[in-house]
Amino acid sequence: MWGKRNQETFRVFGLALTIALAPALMQTEATCVPDPGETRLEVLKVSVDGVDMIQFDPEIETYEVMLAGEPNAILIRAESMDADAEVSYNLSDGCEPVQSDSLPIGGGLFMLESVPEGHSLLNVWVHAPEGNADNYTVFFARPEACQ
Repeated sequence: MWGKRNQETFRVFGLALTIALAPALMQTEATCVPDPGETRLEVLKVSVDGVDMIQFDPEIETYEVMLAGEPNAILIRAESMDADAEVSYNLSDGCEPVQSDSLPIGGGLFMLESVPEGHSLLNVWVHAPEGNADNYTVFFARPEACQ
């Protein structure tokens, strides 16, 4: 009835259909992995006397700022990618905390009152609502005054 050619065509078609459907047939139920939450900043701006001092990239977590003398104003804007994340900061002279605070949910603007001579570091923390946290660090280098 069926010619040898038709039987071969159906065999090839059946094999192709099996290969095409195999991934869909072999899928198992996906496991649910909880979302760790977004812990990156969308904006980190460091302005010294009105001049932007860093080129921010959310994937780069460490920056260095050289200060010439005592600046009049250091403004920091830190805004998280997750609008519900908590943002906080801590400025230290390497040994002791100098200034720290929490910002409004999602981040905001704050001013550093003073940066000690020598080396200081500013840590900006992002705490996702799910509990994960990450931080960005800005190292400040300010020459010591001549005696």
